[in-house]
Amino acid sequence: MDTLAGATLHIHGRLDGLTLKQVASLVEKAGGRVARRVGSSTTHVVLAHSAAGLEPEDIADLAQVFTLVSEFSLRRALGLGPSMDPDNRTWTARELARHARLSEEEVERLALFDLLEPEDALFGFRDLASAREAARLLGAGVDMPALLNAGAALRRRGLRLSEARLSEAPWGDLALGRAPHLSTFDGQLTLDLGETPVRVADLAEAAEEYETAGDLGRAEGLYRTAARIDRWDPVLPFNLANVLYAQGREAEAVIAYQTALARDPGYVDALYNLGVLANLKDAYDDAERYYQTALKLEPAHAEARFNLALMLTHRRRFTEGLALWEEFIRRNPGREDLALARRYALMCRMELAAARQHEIGSDLPN
Repeated sequence: MDTLAGATLHIHGRLDGLTLKQVASLVEKAGGRVARRVGSSTTHVVLAHSAAGLEPEDIADLAQVFTLVSEFSLRRALGLGPSMDPDNRTWTARELARHARLSEEEVERLALFDLLEPEDALFGFRDLASAREAARLLGAGVDMPALLNAGAALRRRGLRLSEARLSEAPWGDLALGRAPHLSTFDGQLTLDLGETPVRVADLAEAAEEYETAGDLGRAEGLYRTAARIDRWDPVLPFNLANVLYAQGREAEAVIAYQTALARDPGYVDALYNLGVLANLKDAYDDAERYYQTALKLEPAHAEARFNLALMLTHRRRFTEGLALWEEFIRRNPGREDLALARRYALMCRMELAAARQHEIGSDLPN
C-alpha cells in the first residue's frame, strides 16, 4: 500500500516481531488507525503471515469488501522494510499463473503472503522462479498453508522460495534439505530434530490467551518455550518479561526485557520498561539512560518523557526537568496527566527562581 493516511486497518493474525500496540502507534503517526475488530469504518485488512491457514473462500469474501494488504506491504508503508527486490516486472497474475502452471487464485494467495512480490500488479522473473517452486511443492502434495508458512519465513530471513530446497517431512510439515538429513522448518524457524515440531505462532497465541485470562504461570511457560525456539523475535521475551513483572519477579523481568532489547536494539517499549524498573530500584543513572534512549528513538513517547521529567525533578535537577515538562505539555495537550505536568513545571520554575534569588542575595555586600 502506498499510504496509510485516512486508512482504518484491521490486522488478522500476529505480525512477526511487532506488538499490536507498536503497530497502532506507527499507523497513527502515518495518519491512519488500527481497529481491533472489523467494522463499518474498516478500509484495509492486513493478512499477517501467521494467518496463512485462512481458507481461500474467506480470503475471497474479505477481498469483496476490503482492500487486502500483505504483512510486508504494511511494513514498507511504515518504513520498516524489507525493501522490494529490483526486477523487471512485466507479467500480470494471469500470465504468471500460466507460465508457472498455477491458478490465478493461487498466484494471488502467494502474493498476499509475500512469497511473490508484485509491483503495480505486475510480476518479475524472481516471482516466476518462486511460483514454479510453489507449483512443484503443491504438485508433490504439500498443502497451501504449510507452503505459505514456510515461504513467508524464508522471506523474513531474506530468502525466496526458489532459493531454498524444501521437502515434505514425514510429519507433514515442510523441512529444509532432503531425507534423511532434514531440519524442521515450521514456517518461522529451523529446529533441531530432537522433538515433535511445534509452531511458535500457536505457542504465542496460547500464551496470550492464558495471560489475558490471568493464568500467568501457564503464560510464562509458553512464552519461555516460544522464546527459546525462536531466537529472533523480540516480542516473545518482551511478553515474558511483562508476565514475570506481573508476578512480582522484577529481577527476572529485567533479564527478559534485556533479551528483547538484544534482539531489537530499537525496541522502545523494552527500553521504557527497563527505565521504569531501574527507577524503582533507585538506579537513577540506568533509568535516565533507558528513558533518554527511548525518547531519542521515539520523541513522542509521552510516558518516557513524563517519567524522566518526574525523576529529574525529584532529584532536584530542575532545569532539565522543566525543559522536559514544557516539551511534554507542548506535545500532549489532551492527556489526563496534563494538569499534573503543569504543576510540576510550575514547581521547577519556582525552585529555579528561588535559587536565582538566593544567588543574588549572596552576592550583596554585608
